[in-house]
Amino acid sequence: MIRTKHLVTLILVLSLFHCSISSPSNKTFAAGDFKPSPPNASDNDEETSDGQKGLRFRLSQGVDQPEARPTTNLAPAVPLSEDETAKVLKRLPPIKTEASDETEFALRERSLPPPRTGKTIPVSFPASENISRPKTTATGPLEVVRYAPEGDVPLAPNLSITFSQPMVPISSQEEAAANVPVRLSPQPPGKWRWVGTKTLLFQPDERFAMATRYSVTIPAGTRSATGGTLAQSKTWNFTTPPPSVKTFFPRQISTQRRDTIMFAEFDQRIDPAAVLRNVRVGVEKNQFSIRLATAEEIERQKEVRELAKQRREQRKLFFSTSSVHCVSRITSAATTNVAGPLIPGALSSVIRSTLPPLTTPKSTSNRKSRT
Repeated sequence: MIRTKHLVTLILVLSLFHCSISSPSNKTFAAGDFKPSPPNASDNDEETSDGQKGLRFRLSQGVDQPEARPTTNLAPAVPLSEDETAKVLKRLPPIKTEASDETEFALRERSLPPPRTGKTIPVSFPASENISRPKTTATGPLEVVRYAPEGDVPLAPNLSITFSQPMVPISSQEEAAANVPVRLSPQPPGKWRWVGTKTLLFQPDERFAMATRYSVTIPAGTRSATGGTLAQSKTWNFTTPPPSVKTFFPRQISTQRRDTIMFAEFDQRIDPAAVLRNVRVGVEKNQFSIRLATAEEIERQKEVRELAKQRREQRKLFFSTSSVHCVSRITSAATTNVAGPLIPGALSSVIRSTLPPLTTPKSTSNRKSRT
């Protein structure tokens, strides 16, 4: 049994060795080795021109083929006669009828009759310039119906007055603006104009200046375009707000150096030199001289330098004094802004403290006597 197994194993090894020696070599071709056969070559040739056997491929340009549509043959048809048609209709069920099946013809609404010619009025167009104005009669005394602004106002963009009767004829703005029965004091640069025939508007070039008291007067005897007369003069006032301090440095009740730059920011534009003339710095009854701080002094102090960068221009005041010793009281009874006159009570009091004066404490010495 063992000898039989050895014999079978030997036969298998010899067979594998023989196959590996006698097997034909396979040849591989690159992509560039493929050559299409010429068009005149026969499809049945098994051997190519180079003597190699195998499959051959031929590529050629395709030709579009017309789309073939199937033809349909129509069945022959013969029309039915009247008798045959009647027989077909008899086999159908009767058609149900309703009352709404038969209605009258829908006619549209009648059009309006054409207009009739009327009387022709001979009037030239455009009209002549020498036409007399129609007669107008006053319906009562002239009155001032409403006006604005009045009293203390935060801002005053314009001034408007409305009368109870027409004051000017309907014409151009230039002609109407020549009739201004109102006196404004002080009057800033601007323009008067009528909005309609009853409302008069004054529009300043920018706006009414701040920190200013304005007075408006309409004199008695002012006549309207219809003949009405103002019985009594009408006067009222309005005031724009004075400047006020928004921020002050140093803070109240704080210890600072003697050379600290003082800073005040206002809520509107100011004239620093004019404001400084109304600022008082002192200790009790003693007053000290003050001056505007220079750009170099402002740049040296960090906190003041940051305030100068953050705040708006023309609203800042930097000043300094070198005579303060202990506690100073900074007050102002009036100030001046760029646009308006002096207004009392514009600034509030601010208190700051500096380093206390130098003092020498009492010193004693106890020495024991030597014996």
